[in-house]
Amino acid sequence: MQQEMRKSGIGACAFFNTGLAKKDAMVQYLADLDPEYGLVVVKQQGSYVALTKMERLRYDGKLRLKNLKTDFYKEFPRVKKLGLNFSMVSMKEKAHLKKHVKSRLVDATDMVNSLRAVKTQEELVRIKKACAIGDKIYQGLFSRKYRTEAEVKARIISETYANGCTPSFEPIVASGRNSALPHYAESSKLRQGPVIIDFGVRHKGYCSDMTRTAYVGRITKKVKEAHSKVLQVLDDSITMAKPGVEVSLMAKHAKKQLGKRLLHNLGHGIGLEVHELPKFTENNEARLEKGNVVAIEPGYYTKDFGIRIEDDVVVGGKVLTRAPREMVHLNRK
Repeated sequence: MQQEMRKSGIGACAFFNTGLAKKDAMVQYLADLDPEYGLVVVKQQGSYVALTKMERLRYDGKLRLKNLKTDFYKEFPRVKKLGLNFSMVSMKEKAHLKKHVKSRLVDATDMVNSLRAVKTQEELVRIKKACAIGDKIYQGLFSRKYRTEAEVKARIISETYANGCTPSFEPIVASGRNSALPHYAESSKLRQGPVIIDFGVRHKGYCSDMTRTAYVGRITKKVKEAHSKVLQVLDDSITMAKPGVEVSLMAKHAKKQLGKRLLHNLGHGIGLEVHELPKFTENNEARLEKGNVVAIEPGYYTKDFGIRIEDDVVVGGKVLTRAPREMVHLNRK
């Protein structure tokens, strides 16, 4: 980050959390801390973390911490250009910054997102562990019977916490006709047909994101053929996911194979957040880099049903999500 700041003439960058609902992932990325209220400052020479007394009780001994006053805007460094993650600064916070901070505020969002897109070895270890825990949770789902989609979701969430993790996002369990809706968020009785199960866990701050399509009752020949087609596109995409490959080429290949049945992007990066760079769109000319971790999720949707399969992949490495991808029967009460 300091190298990039020197290139851009940025004297310092500041990243901060101001509540549970207002957290910048850059705080954890840089300091490996997840305070409710805190500030991380990176200068061209040196950096520091400032926390309130309450937060310091959680983290003392891990880092040398500065004391953060109630008006933490006074802790910001005095530099000509101060870089901020504009995507995480509210209008209210921006008004306070302009009032209290004399530096020229510049947007460092693209810079920090690009840095985070390439994972360190320690980040890879955490993501791999998150994926392994997700695999375990998924395979454990089939030992019980369920009456509703919500019961399956509740099992996923409870097993996530039992394994020392938190959910990366609200799980999706969509059965029968509900599976035709990519971002289905309701709950009904488990319906006969495909059951899309999309969930992730967060381990030491880092996310997994996996989708499998199980089934209830009988599945038709049309559903089986759609599942095979989606699986083939997923395998093709994983094969293509090499350093130097243009993201748009992968997205276009998937669109060519699935056509209008693919209603969403082919995939996205994952890390501290479940959606990071790169984004797999047909107009994204960015190229994959060694160390990117991406979630590839082709889907096939009709008015009657949907199929989606998603794996997490290290570019230049291997597939991290190892749960069975074939359609497994989910027991209904």
